[in-house]
Amino acid sequence: MHNDHPVIENMMKTGCPTGIRNLVSQPEFNGIDFFGKEINSEELIVIDNEENEVVCKELLDDYLMGVHEFKFYPVTKPLLDHFEQKIEVGNMIAEDTKRGEIINKENTDDFEFYLSTHYGFRFTIAD
Repeated sequence: MHNDHPVIENMMKTGCPTGIRNLVSQPEFNGIDFFGKEINSEELIVIDNEENEVVCKELLDDYLMGVHEFKFYPVTKPLLDHFEQKIEVGNMIAEDTKRGEIINKENTDDFEFYLSTHYGFRFTIAD
């Protein structure tokens, strides 16, 4: 009995060589962010127009701490944020130390709006 090579057998069964189907389903490479992380298509990214940098959204807090001197911590007593919204005890806040502002990190829309209007950040999806 003659057995073909596993790649040939897979091609006979599926119509394509081993690995090609997985390769096709992989996201498209779209560059490298500020931290050296690969950016793939459809990934959430943040563009810092002031610094001319791109950051994967999952690393935004680290970027803000390192480049823009933000601090992140939980609220220990109720207070009002930049938008005059009450922040509850235990909520995470972002302190913009350069501007002396507090933003409720729990309110994603307000946080992104603040970064967009005060720093020129753009939130988008890599294409």
